Amino acid sequence: MFEVICTPMLTDRFSTSDVLQLTGVTARQLQWWDEKRVVVPEREGRNRIYSTADLVEILVIEQLRRRHISLQQVRRVLRFLRKEVHMRLADIAQGSQEHHLLLDGKHVYLESDSRQI
Repeated sequence: MFEVICTPMLTDRFSTSDVLQLTGVTARQLQWWDEKRVVVPEREGRNRIYSTADLVEILVIEQLRRRHISLQQVRRVLRFLRKEVHMRLADIAQGSQEHHLLLDGKHVYLESDSRQI
């Protein structure tokens, strides 16, 4: 299980260097995730601008990766949440309900705090 604790911030806009400092991911990871449409920030010219939701997703994805969840599985989770649940990973991580992602290698399940899958 993982937990993301978010405190209110004064801004909803973060530069790449802000994200690097706050999350510990590398610039190459952010670029790769943008290219693979895992986390797609807004653009201002050539600069990537990340929202708080993007930041939360990066933190959760990084925790999943540390638990040896492949990027392919992470992308499957993101697609599942967007298409089936109509939510972003950040919505679930910041929500008031507890959720568990269950992966068996082929399927993705989302368990709510009321034990619904």
